[in-house]
Amino acid sequence: MKKHEWTDEDLALAKEMGAGRRIDDDAQAFSFGYRELGGEGLVLSLSMDGRDAEAWVAETAFCEWVAPLLAAPGYNAFPQDLTGALAAWALAPLVEFAEQCGAAAIVVKAIARGTCSFAFGSAITLSRDGRHLAIRPLGWDTDTLRKFGAVMLPAAVAAPIAVPVALVAGWAYLRQEQIDALAPGDAIVLDASADVTRGEAWMFQQRPLAKIVAYDSAWRVESVMNRVEAEMMDFDGGPALPDELQELQDLREMQAFQETRVLDEAQASRVPRGHPAVGRFDDVRFAITAEIASMTVPLETLRNLAPGQMLDTGITGEGRVSLKVNGVEIGTGRLIRVGERLLVRVE
Repeated sequence: MKKHEWTDEDLALAKEMGAGRRIDDDAQAFSFGYRELGGEGLVLSLSMDGRDAEAWVAETAFCEWVAPLLAAPGYNAFPQDLTGALAAWALAPLVEFAEQCGAAAIVVKAIARGTCSFAFGSAITLSRDGRHLAIRPLGWDTDTLRKFGAVMLPAAVAAPIAVPVALVAGWAYLRQEQIDALAPGDAIVLDASADVTRGEAWMFQQRPLAKIVAYDSAWRVESVMNRVEAEMMDFDGGPALPDELQELQDLREMQAFQETRVLDEAQASRVPRGHPAVGRFDDVRFAITAEIASMTVPLETLRNLAPGQMLDTGITGEGRVSLKVNGVEIGTGRLIRVGERLLVRVE
């Protein structure tokens, strides 16, 4: 595709037109927008307010457009003495529309085979009885195009893009060897956690975005964590792993953990089963999230998250805790609260 060389005026017009413009007039419609057009086709010679200009159309589209008047399989099949009249008939709706909106006085003078560079640029499309004729303006004044768009209505905007966002109970930071050493019955102490008994959860998309709480059938944003805050807590690298072995020993001695190993530094020396020890990044810490559900949120909503905002969106989940690293599930578990700490027991 050849790069289209736009002027500052072209850029300004494109910004004004936004997603495009359209207007319906009885049995026909006119739209103005931007698309890729060009190559082999037909070039119509025009006069616009006395100035020479041209318009490119695709041969197939032109033949289909004029079929109600004179059907032909291709341009060469038309009688040459009628091509001028066919061209005038084809663009008659545009000529009339241009006069009504004060864009220009257009006269269709001739039509012939021709080419123009295939590029992304402005296009005016005529629609009638299920047929469409896309016209690429060649040498048209920007003000003329602006007048066309000025009397049209903004085109319908496509549905907003929505993305899945994980809802997590919290996260922990572990080294690769600790992740490899995980086994059923182990427990992971979450370094940061939400009060799930209160209906809280963290919105998580590569990093924590916001803490939300269930509110009737919707969700209320409690707090928002921006990127700077995430970096200040060293989220990407993770905080130093706890080495207070006495605290971990206390957890072990509790009745609920008689058969549960709490992940600690002692497991770092354990050689993972089925994994070679060569080429491992021993000092790299990974964030393991405890995902409890997910919700679909429009990108525009994510960009404008604010405390107190209500998110009227449902959630999906399987009723289990999914342990994930960079979005990849490495296991499942169950949430267990011990005092002020939230743990995930690996199942």
